[in-house]
This record gives sequence, structure tokens and C-alpha cells, in this order.
Amino acid sequence: CVFDEEGRLVCFFMFVSPNVPDPSLWTMVRSGLLTAPFKYGIGPVRRLLEVKEFFEKVENEIRAAVGDRPVAHLERMCVAPHTQGMGVGTKALKAALDEAVRAGWVVLLATQEERNVVFYSRLGFKTVRKEQYHDPRWGIAPNWFMAKM
Repeated sequence: CVFDEEGRLVCFFMFVSPNVPDPSLWTMVRSGLLTAPFKYGIGPVRRLLEVKEFFEKVENEIRAAVGDRPVAHLERMCVAPHTQGMGVGTKALKAALDEAVRAGWVVLLATQEERNVVFYSRLGFKTVRKEQYHDPRWGIAPNWFMAKM
């Protein structure tokens, strides 16, 4: 997280290192997974699981291509609109990426915004796949899968 001089959050991202295990079924149940169909309906939960399956399939194919190298994930990168273009995100992310490179990790991310591809490319990411997710209700969503090796 990055905060400005007034203490407002201006940048956030999740950097999940390779040694963090996937949540167990018990952890998901405890966090309320079983209540999701009742709160949100069967349709949205089904779509969520379909999207999850789509991303996991592509990610597993990319993982197979990188071999035995540990893989970290960059997720949910966001910068407050009033600070975009000022280097806030670049500076924060570069520190995490430098650490990943020193550790020998491959860093994967997915983005649905073409303008983000330019941003991540400047930080050394390469587009390794471009896939479209087809949702009959919402249409086609482009996805760029990128890796920094």
C-alpha cells in the first residue's frame, strides 16, 4: 500500500509469493463460501466459478511453459485516479518486482485493460497469452496474461 501525505490510500496491489498455499476447502467454507448461492444467487456463483476455471486453465498452461521456476502472482493493482501518471504505481511495484527477480521467481498477472499492458510492459512484463472470455450474458472480455521472468 502507498499513502499520500494526508494519509489517503493512493496505491494498492497484492503480491502473492510462490510459497503461499491455495486456501483449503475448510478455509473457504469458514469464510462463507457455502452462503454465496443464498446471498447472490446460483447464476452469479456459477459464473464466478466458470471465470475461475477459465483463469486457472490458462494459468496452468503458462506454468507448464515456465518449468519448475517458482511462480508469484500480481493481483488487483490499482492507483487512485488523481495520482495516476505520477509514478506512484511504478515505484511501489518496482520494489516488489526487484525482490521477485532476486528470488528467481516468475511473476504472472492478468489484465482486462489494454492500457495496462503498456504500463506492465514498461516494468519488464511480456504478454504470453491473449485470450477472450466469452460470457453469454456479458459478452466478450479480452484478457492479457503477462509474465516477468
